[in-house]
Amino acid sequence: MRNVAEKAANQIGSEWLQRAIDATGDLLYDWDLTNNKITWVGRAAEIFGTDQIGPLGDGETFLARINPEDTPVRLKALADHLAEGKPYDCEYRIRTDSGGFCWVHDRGSAENSGSSALRRITGSLRPITSRKQNEARLERLASFDELTGHLNQIRLREALEHALTFSRRANRPAGYLVVGVDK
Repeated sequence: MRNVAEKAANQIGSEWLQRAIDATGDLLYDWDLTNNKITWVGRAAEIFGTDQIGPLGDGETFLARINPEDTPVRLKALADHLAEGKPYDCEYRIRTDSGGFCWVHDRGSAENSGSSALRRITGSLRPITSRKQNEARLERLASFDELTGHLNQIRLREALEHALTFSRRANRPAGYLVVGVDK
């Protein structure tokens, strides 16, 4: 099977494909596992922090950039794909050239040769760091007051209920102090 990007380019025209890639910001990849080479198509700057993706042309270099905490997520998604036949879909962090991390949404599929050995993995990486930052901010806002940084009313009530339950079980007194500071 030819490189997915080449196949698509032949079917719909390379100019159209390039405009689509530029519009989505996705980075397409085709990882030939027989020679361990990865072909990249698209802009890599937002994900890797560089447009120079030549050094990322082999599997080990790419895998070494995945945050070790996230490696099990990607491996499970790939294993589920192989077991169920549905495209894999996962999110993880990739180390950038500056040493930070970029969140990516990775979708793709693997191709087996006649045996059970994998022949290639083809997919796309979409940068989602800003979405992850917004999700984290919303999580904080769900529990903490933005102005004071203290628990919001709902979380404070939950914490007080928990403290009272503990107090009753342990047969110990509990107290609650409210201090209003004005000027």
